[in-house]
Amino acid sequence: MINRIPVRLPSVFSAFVLFLFLVLNNPLHASEREELRAWAGINLFVSFLVANQDISTKKNIDGKLTLILVYNDNEKLSEEMRRHLEKVRSIRGTPIEIITTNYDSINSFGDTPIAGIFLTQPLEEDIRSLIQFGIEKRVIVFSPFEGDVEIGVPAGIVVSSIILPYINLNTIKESKINIKENFLEIAETYE
Repeated sequence: MINRIPVRLPSVFSAFVLFLFLVLNNPLHASEREELRAWAGINLFVSFLVANQDISTKKNIDGKLTLILVYNDNEKLSEEMRRHLEKVRSIRGTPIEIITTNYDSINSFGDTPIAGIFLTQPLEEDIRSLIQFGIEKRVIVFSPFEGDVEIGVPAGIVVSSIILPYINLNTIKESKINIKENFLEIAETYE
């Protein structure tokens, strides 16, 4: 009689996480690494929005949640990510509206309530003013790029053996954003 050892195949998500870990921790051209980090972060962005206990107060005049994808010079990537996010359709039962824009146009939103801002590319010198914009608007700004959470971006990712949400607790508090406690328990935090 042959003893069979059960073999558990990894899920598609596990394989994707392993792939990202291997790719993000190996030498790549900087723009390729940044694009992979952006794709890794886009789904966690939605999780952050769901974890925002006050998300229902962010509805625009049409009763939708406005999500802004900010790019630097790669509008094509931002549009691809917009199409990906459109599959979500709603957050906590509220429909979403997704807008892509470059950083220079961010102030044109004036009094429009914004539910979340996602960086599809690093902003470099403009990042600090976007952080301040987010604090003033009480909005989650999410950057999947290395080092941004440490300089004040409220939300991002940390890549180790797995990809985890990464939260700057000081900026979250300053922005008066209420994140669910169970989400904070699974996230890496920076103070």
